Amino acid sequence: MGHSAGGGSVTGRAGGPGPSGLGTRSSSGPQGRGPERGRRRIVTHVSPLSRGRGENGGVGLSAILSVAAPPLCFGCGGHAGEERALCGACRRALRWLGVASAEDRSSGACELAIWAPLAYEGPAAALVRALKFRGARGLADVMAAPIAAGAPPWLVGGGPGPPPRLVPVPLHPARRRRRGFNQAALLASALATRTGLEVDDCLERRGAAGTQLGRDRAERATAMMQVVRARRRAPPLAVLVDDVVTTGATLGACAAALRGAGASEVRAVAYARTPGR
Repeated sequence: MGHSAGGGSVTGRAGGPGPSGLGTRSSSGPQGRGPERGRRRIVTHVSPLSRGRGENGGVGLSAILSVAAPPLCFGCGGHAGEERALCGACRRALRWLGVASAEDRSSGACELAIWAPLAYEGPAAALVRALKFRGARGLADVMAAPIAAGAPPWLVGGGPGPPPRLVPVPLHPARRRRRGFNQAALLASALATRTGLEVDDCLERRGAAGTQLGRDRAERATAMMQVVRARRRAPPLAVLVDDVVTTGATLGACAAALRGAGASEVRAVAYARTPGR
């Protein structure tokens, strides 16, 4: 199976950020096997986005503008090609984590399994920054594609119990107002579309909207435990969703809050993680 992190297709025929025109083809699991009873359908292909077409199927303004100003790569600023988030060189530079590295257990007081397909560096880090700080909301689906493509069994669901619910890592209200969105919620929504799972936005941040930049793991863990809480009962099976994992302190605090609110099992997914963390 091919990977896609710089476009909208998990088969390597990538489509870049864009708000509409998603055509999908689905299979029953991460390896594209035929339907299996109890398995959830995972969307494993997204056709190129139709931002170049007008409402009546004609040539749209964006198609004309793409000739005058071709789409740029979020990684290097070079020519990315129509409907792509990354150029060919940046897509080849992505560092894919093996299964043993991608699905790991974070250390600390609140351990949990984490699925992250890419190392947080280079072009992958550029996509995270573009979504978070440049308002490139269409990248949420681009980033959800490799998560769904390599989805572990516990994310796919299909067991005898209720399916897990996707819980986005909360953003402080003040920061959300300034940014206009929570990138984790966008990623959870895109992942829900691909997996058929429901989103349960049951966590919230409180207290001061301080940054985690520059803090070590212990400082982050202490700070996060004081500001994350559940605003209602948590789902029995919860899968936390975030864009990136660095120290794991944020996910640990969120997992503790979910368990305190009734979750019996908590795991996590992210687009990228710092290698070795």
